[in-house]
Amino acid sequence: MDTAVAEEGPDLNTNRPRLEKALQGKNEMQWDSRGDRRVHLFTPDEVLAVDTALGAERPLLVLGEPGSGKTQLGAAVAAALGCPFAPYTVDARTEPGDLLYRIDYVSRLAKAQVIREIPTGERDTALDEEGFLIPGPLWWALDFEGARGFDRGMKPERSDCFRPDMPVVVLIDEIDKAEPDVPNSLLEVLGEERFRAPSRMVEREPERQVAPLVIIASNDERDLPDAFLRRCVVMVISFEEGDSDFLPDRGKLHFPELHPDVVAAAALDLLEDRRHIVDGPRPGLAEYLDMLRVLARSPEPANDSVAKRRERQLDLLKQVRRFTFQKFAEIHRVKQGRGG
Repeated sequence: MDTAVAEEGPDLNTNRPRLEKALQGKNEMQWDSRGDRRVHLFTPDEVLAVDTALGAERPLLVLGEPGSGKTQLGAAVAAALGCPFAPYTVDARTEPGDLLYRIDYVSRLAKAQVIREIPTGERDTALDEEGFLIPGPLWWALDFEGARGFDRGMKPERSDCFRPDMPVVVLIDEIDKAEPDVPNSLLEVLGEERFRAPSRMVEREPERQVAPLVIIASNDERDLPDAFLRRCVVMVISFEEGDSDFLPDRGKLHFPELHPDVVAAAALDLLEDRRHIVDGPRPGLAEYLDMLRVLARSPEPANDSVAKRRERQLDLLKQVRRFTFQKFAEIHRVKQGRGG
């Protein structure tokens, strides 16, 4: 008597994706995101942390001060792996369900106005919430093909690059702005890889899609629940004033047209201004790149020599420094003057 053997699907975990392999020994990534050139310089810690999260199938929690490059990390990883990228920025009004799905109540109300003359039973079917669902980032992360069946809402970047054997990369930015029930709700969804939506269960089927890579960024302005921290791989991005190459390396990558002396001078000025601020926010990578963008876009006579252009940009750096690097010190001084 023959015994039936169930046909098994392909093992999607045979060759787990790795960021180190995708970068092929490089530590920089350049890509276009909706028409904008973007670049990221990976640190060895970032590569190792991402690969750890991929291997452990755990969220990667990235902590660091504002402007340290946390937000861009998710987009850079997705670009390097060639995966869809679904970002979501949290705010004080974010509710746990917002990361899963939302219902387009505006369209539902508009349709209700149109179908008043339809018999009640048919009207109820036409206004069923199923027809107004908009998948959220975690729906795309767990069931990409299912989410793609809806024609509402924004699709992830590079949605046409989806492959079952490569993870969907999700960025949940500024998680510390949410109430504690938001990170707590993530534990259950990411742990069980399923959640209930109107009229359906959304879940990841391992034989059809590998586990997502969820990157969660926090400015560490509010303590996150201990249970949440235990379920994450954690990396801290620290802005080290003693690392003289951190800023110039990134400046050269973003603005190769600037003179190296200008890039280096801007870095030294920023580090000097950081040292004068003991409490409160301090200028970081974001302000540094803003300054270089100003210098790169400053008007230059067509017949200027390299030396003249360098001197002009260094002079401009001195003039606008107080609007970028020194802005936090300026704000603090104004508050002190008001007695605040």
